[in-house]
Formats: sequence, C-alpha cells, structure tokens
Amino acid sequence: MQFFSGSSFFRQRIVLSLLTSLPITISDIRSKSTSPGLRDFEASFLRLIDKFTNGTQITVDETGTKVVFRPGHIVGGRSVHNCGNSRPIGYFLEMIVCLAPFAKNETSIRLKGITNGKPDISVDFFKNVIINNLKKFGFETEDNIIGRPMSLKILRRGTSPLGNGEIRFTCPIVKKLDPLILLKEGKCNKMRGIAFTTRISPQISNRMVKTTRTVMTNFLNDIHIYTDHYSGKQSDTSPGFGISLVAKTTRNCFYGVDCVGEKGQIAEDIASECCKRILNEIAIGGVVDSSSQWIMALFMVICSEDVSKIRIGKLNKYTIGWLRALKTFFGVTFQIQPDSKTKTVLLSCKGVGLKNISRKFN
Repeated sequence: MQFFSGSSFFRQRIVLSLLTSLPITISDIRSKSTSPGLRDFEASFLRLIDKFTNGTQITVDETGTKVVFRPGHIVGGRSVHNCGNSRPIGYFLEMIVCLAPFAKNETSIRLKGITNGKPDISVDFFKNVIINNLKKFGFETEDNIIGRPMSLKILRRGTSPLGNGEIRFTCPIVKKLDPLILLKEGKCNKMRGIAFTTRISPQISNRMVKTTRTVMTNFLNDIHIYTDHYSGKQSDTSPGFGISLVAKTTRNCFYGVDCVGEKGQIAEDIASECCKRILNEIAIGGVVDSSSQWIMALFMVICSEDVSKIRIGKLNKYTIGWLRALKTFFGVTFQIQPDSKTKTVLLSCKGVGLKNISRKFN
C-alpha cells in the first residue's frame, strides 16, 4: 500500500495505481479547506473508473477527505458516462486513454458534458493532437492492435455552464507499445483549426476565422480554419464560442492550443489570444507542445523495454510533478539533458514493458 496526502494529482495517482496494480491511500484531501473532501468531478471520475474496471474497491470515508483505492482489472468495453458540468470532458478523457490500451476489451465509450471549456483541454485538442502523438507508439500498425483504430467523434458540442455535449472515443488494445526516438521537430508548415459556436450567431465563427488568418498569414501560407455551428435541438446547451488551433511540422509533429470565449469577450480577442499562444508553443520548440509533455512521458515509461527519447521545450510544473509520480509508481528515473543551443530539453528513459494482464494474446 502506497500512501499519499492532498488533492494534487488525484486522478493521476488513481490511473497509475491501476497500471501498476499498486493499492493506494490518499488522505487529507482538502482537509483544511472550508469545503473539505472530494469535489463532485473527482467523485464522478471515481464512478467512471468503477465502470471501466472490474474488481476495483473504492472506499471513501464520511468526510470525503480519505480514499482507499484497491485496483482491479481494466476491462474497457462499451460504456456511457455523464461527466457533469464542473470539469470538461477532457479531464476524464485524458485518463481513459492511459488505461484503454491495456483493457481486456476494445474501448468504445460515450462521454457527456462540456466539450470545450476551461481549465482542461478540449475534445478538439485531444482529437487532433493527443491521438496523433500517441499513434507514434504503435497504434498505427494494424497487426499490433485489436479493434478499431483510435478515434474520437464529436456527436454534439456543449459549453459551460449547461454542458450537454457528447463524444464517442474508441481505442484498441495494443499488443505492445513501441519505444520512441523523436528529436527533430522540423519546420512548421501547416496550420489547421476549428472555430465553433453554440446557440449564437455563426458570424462569430467567421470573425474568429478572419482574425486568425490575418495574423497567421504573416508566418504561414497553408492555413485552413473550419467553422462548426450548433443550434436548436442539435445543441441543447449554453451559448458559447471558441477556437482550437493545431500547427503541424515537416517532421509530423503537432502543437495545439484552445481558447474559449467568456461573457464580455469578443471574437477577435479570443482569436488573437489563440494565435499568440500557438506561436509561443512553436517558438518554445520541442516535438510536442507543453500540454502533451506528461502523456508522452507516461507512454515512454510503459512502452517496450528499450530507450525512448524525445525533445521538448521548457519543462512545465505539471510535467515535473508527473515525472515524480512515475518514479514513485514505476521506479523509473528520467534523464533530463538541457540543450543550450536550442534552449530545449532532451528527455529519455528506459521503458518497463508494461504487460496487459487483462487479456492473453496469441
């Protein structure tokens, strides 16, 4: 039994417990707060994990400040979960993709809630950045997967506060994860994006597209920003708008950012902010953006027993905390080598060759 304290990295500890079959206890969850214990989105996450696994034992004390988690088997399969409206779907989706490759059955899950909102990644970012990055670990090889290729389909968009969005995520079982050597990012040569509106004028999307093209044509020629408008019964949700941008390089690397409009903000400001953020991600360098560092580190650890190495920009605080968690659960220490010439960081480790104990392969 491994013991932890506090609410930080709550869902990550649960996921790593499942991957390593290590029981954990998390205590003092906001014990000094005026509203102590688990938040509703954390309780919802535990319910999702209970659906996604078999034999898992979750014990929460009366105050909600202590959780004892005994991991079972990851079963995957078909399921539906309402994520609620406290945190976007991305909060839940990030953790499901870490478990799904090691499930007993191919995962086909429908998640309902907020598709685009703060502070988590949007479903567009997940679809166009996270999935493309993870495919490099062996999800594109047909003889290496059981089930349909990894994909995400947006069935209905939903924004805060009402949500009511819905997506379907499909993930195959992977026989093995390939080690990854990815050190050259190449030059950014393409920009793709989507500007969405729900229950407001579609002209808002057009204004975001126009502003984005005006800014980005100073740097790129190949730019395509699509619009996505939902209204009426197709979008039984709150009024909202936003934009998601993805930059692609000549080495098939991806950088993504999201911006969601809030009350009082105008379309042009949201588009300008998104452009500044994507340009900053490109300028920082590395083969992945800052929001993807942590998940690449995880898959480097659980891949085949060989060395993986990637180049990233500046390590963010979230990734640093994640690397510490990986060391605690897997005993893997990353080598971190700064590159003063490019002002990037080389991150490398040896994989543990994580096995899928829920299914036997031929």
